[in-house]
Amino acid sequence: MRPEQISKQDARAVKQAEEQLLETARKVFGTAYPNPERAGRTDSVALKAAAARAHKQPLSPELLDELTWSSETFDEYQRYLREARFGRRMRWLAACAAVVVGLGAALWWSLASSGPQPEEPPVIVQDEPAPQEASAPREPDVPPQPQPAFEVAVLDLRDQSRVRGETEPVESVADLPALPARHVDLTVYLPIGSEEGSYELALARDADAPLTTSSGDAALVDQNIVLTARMDLSVIEPGVYLLAVRRGEFRWAYYQVRVG
Repeated sequence: MRPEQISKQDARAVKQAEEQLLETARKVFGTAYPNPERAGRTDSVALKAAAARAHKQPLSPELLDELTWSSETFDEYQRYLREARFGRRMRWLAACAAVVVGLGAALWWSLASSGPQPEEPPVIVQDEPAPQEASAPREPDVPPQPQPAFEVAVLDLRDQSRVRGETEPVESVADLPALPARHVDLTVYLPIGSEEGSYELALARDADAPLTTSSGDAALVDQNIVLTARMDLSVIEPGVYLLAVRRGEFRWAYYQVRVG
C-alpha cells in the first residue's frame, strides 16, 4: 500500500472519529445536564448572537462552560447554530444566483446590441392631389361619316383625238368615252407617245372653269402609259364635257368625254 493511500485513509478515519465525538457530545450535553429552571442561563438573544458569530469568532469561556452543564442551553445554541449556517448558505446561494442572472443579462444585452438592428420602415410622404381643373364641356360624339364607294372606271384615250378649239364640232355622243356620275377609281390609257410621271386632271364645260380636279401618277404597263387617279363625278350632271390632262407644267390637252 502506497504512502499517499495511507494518508488519505488516515485522514478519512480522523474525520469520522471527530464526527462521532461531536455526535456523542451533542447527545451527552443535550440530555445529561437538564436545567429546566434556566438558572444562570444565557438569554436567547445572546445565544442567537453567539451562534451567528461562531463561524468567525470563538465562544467566550463563560458560554462554553455553560454549554457543558446546561442541556437546554446546549440544545438552543445548536438550533441557533443550524439556523445561522442555513441563513449563510441561503445568502451565498442568492448571491451566486444574482451573479449568474447578472452575467446572463449582460451577455444577452451584448449579443442584442451587436446583432443586426431592425430597419425602420420608410416614411412615405404622399403628395397632396393637385386641384383638378374644370373639364371643358364635352362635344357630342359625331358618328363617322361613311366613306364613299368608288366605282372602277376605265378611259381609253389612245385613239382619241384632242379638241383643238372650243368651236370644234362635238363628235357623236355615242362614240365618246363614257364615265359614270359617281366617285370613280379612274384608269386612263394615255395617248401613244405620253411619258411616265405625275399628271393633273380636270373636268369642265369651259376650259377656264373646271368643275372638279384630281391628280395621279402614270406608269408603263404592258407597253402602255397608264394613269390612275380618283375623281368625284357624283355632282356632275349628265352631258358632254372636256377632260383636261397635263404632265407637270406642260400645256393642257383636252379630250371630249361623256358623263352619265
